[in-house]
Amino acid sequence: MDALSRDPMKTVKPPMSFGKRKRNKIDKKGNPINWVSTHRYHHQFVDTEQDPHTPIHGFWFGYIIWILEEKDGSIAGMNRKHRKLDNASDLEKQIFYRFIRKTYLLHPIALAIILYVIGGFPFFIWGTCVRTVMLLHSTFMVNSFCHMWGNQPWKTNDFSANNW
Repeated sequence: MDALSRDPMKTVKPPMSFGKRKRNKIDKKGNPINWVSTHRYHHQFVDTEQDPHTPIHGFWFGYIIWILEEKDGSIAGMNRKHRKLDNASDLEKQIFYRFIRKTYLLHPIALAIILYVIGGFPFFIWGTCVRTVMLLHSTFMVNSFCHMWGNQPWKTNDFSANNW
């Protein structure tokens, strides 16, 4: 979904892109519209108060606490006073992404049922639970580790670093 946050009109080419977005949806990264909006805010305000998952409020905030949403739909890490998930109107216009957003919870539930039917409890555990935990932790690590530790061979206006 990272490509969607950059320039969706150039990178989104049906039907291939729909398969990739569907996979990301099943991987529990959230619906593409909200994910892209959050990602765009991150790149617009990287490592500032407006960055949705900035580690400047500490490791755990950048790792997972940021994901908590306020009742009004704003992200807890977005300074609570401003910023909603409103900068992905280009995706809001596409029926596929609106469909994914509206049916968000059905997709992982359907996958879990299919995996259980095919291979029983082990398929369900490994294909749903373990995979989801590993994916979320790898995503959260990028949000925190890669903005707190590592070398920064190029001078940038943020804390992003290379960790390899």
